[in-house]
Amino acid sequence: MYKEKPKLSEATVKRMKGMGLEPDEMSEEQLEAIESLEKPEKSHWLAKPFAYIGGFLELIALFSLLTADWGAVIGFGIIGLILTYIGYRIQRRITAKKFIQASLKKDTEKQEPKEGNLWDFSIF
Repeated sequence: MYKEKPKLSEATVKRMKGMGLEPDEMSEEQLEAIESLEKPEKSHWLAKPFAYIGGFLELIALFSLLTADWGAVIGFGIIGLILTYIGYRIQRRITAKKFIQASLKKDTEKQEPKEGNLWDFSIF
């Protein structure tokens, strides 16, 4: 199966370079983890329902604002914001876990000996 290289927005690349990270030197898995934060369609399945339900409740709060039903505006608005925040926190934790795993995988691949036997004492 063909996989295209993850694309990050210019703002994300700029922030990463400002923090000392180099996106060009990152592995595909690391870039996929970061990409899932900025593209909702690539987020984890567990975070999506919270974000969608929270967004729907915020939309209801906006329509309640038109009818001047202040109780509904405050209630739906607060519940929507809380659910959206929970979805964001879930996605952020999953992304951090994936990024750390990809970083460890990249580091272990870099440190593995390329050729030869571990018991080769020909250097002595």
